[in-house]
Amino acid sequence: MTPSDIPILVVASDQAFQRHLLRNLRVLGYPSTGVSHLAVANLLLELRSFALLLVQQTTKEPPSLGSTIPGQYSMQTVPRIFVGDGPDPSLMPRDVSTDELEEWISDRVDTRGSGNHLPRKPPRVRVVGQLLAFIQRSGVESEADARMAANRTALTSLSLGLSRDDCQRGALSAMLRHTGRAALATWSSSENALDDSIASREIMNAVPSLFSFRDPILCFRERWDGTGTPSGWSGSDIPVLAQVISAIDFYQQCVKDGSTHEEAIEFVEEQATTAFDPEIVKALKKASGSPQWNREMAKASIGQSIESVA
Repeated sequence: MTPSDIPILVVASDQAFQRHLLRNLRVLGYPSTGVSHLAVANLLLELRSFALLLVQQTTKEPPSLGSTIPGQYSMQTVPRIFVGDGPDPSLMPRDVSTDELEEWISDRVDTRGSGNHLPRKPPRVRVVGQLLAFIQRSGVESEADARMAANRTALTSLSLGLSRDDCQRGALSAMLRHTGRAALATWSSSENALDDSIASREIMNAVPSLFSFRDPILCFRERWDGTGTPSGWSGSDIPVLAQVISAIDFYQQCVKDGSTHEEAIEFVEEQATTAFDPEIVKALKKASGSPQWNREMAKASIGQSIESVA
C-alpha cells in the first residue's frame, strides 16, 4: 500500500485547520481534498469512494454522515479519524504533526483493510445521472426542468456563436447548477452555513469528472453589475457560460412563477445591463424562437455532442 492509493476527504469548517491538515497530507504524498460541510461530504461519498475521512469534531458525539440522504453509501466501510482536544486517545490533536498524521492514517487504514482495492472513478455519464436523481430527490428541481435548462443553455450558447464543446459544457453545467443547493437542502442543521455556490464548487473539485463544470456553476449567481454572489464579479470577468446559465435560470423561474413565455422574455430584457450582459439577452431571445426551445435535453446527450438538441 502506498500513499497514492489512498484518497482522503477532510471535512472541516475551520479553514485554517483544514489548510494545515491538507498541507501535511500532501507532504506525505496522499491525494486529498477538503470540504467545509457535512452535507457536501454526504453527497461526495455517494459519488466517489474515499479510503479515509478526517472529520473535524467540536462535540463529544461524532458527526453523523449519511443519515439525512436515502440511498447506499460507501462511507460505512471508510475509516474515519475525528479531531479534537482533550485526553481522549481516540481523538487526533488539532495541531498534529506530519509524522503523527502518518501514524494515525497507517493505523486506521491497515486495521480496517481499506485502500487496497478502490473502485475506479465513475464515468461522467454515471455521475451526472446520479446527481440529477439526487437534485430531484431533494425537491430543489425536477429532472425535466434541469434537462430543459440544459437544452435552452445549449441553444442560447449556439446563438452567441460559442463552440460546440463550450455549448456542451454549458448545457451540462446548467443541468447540474443546483447541485450545492440540493446538498444543503437535505441538511436539517443550521450550523456551518454555506453558500450553495461554494457547496457546488467543493463537490465539483472533489470529483474529477465534474471539474470542468466548476466555474460555470460557481459563478451563475454573479450579476453583470457586480451585485451578485459569491464573489461580486462584474461584466466580462464572469465566465460567459455562467452568464448564459444565469439568464436561463431567471427565465425558467419566471415561467415557474406563472409568467407566460412572452412575459418571461420581457422580464429578462428588463434585467439587461444590471443582471445580464445585453448581448446574452439578445441571444436568449433569438434562441427562444427555436421550435426546440421547450425540449428537454435527451439522456443520450449527456455523453455526446449537442447536435440532437440544437
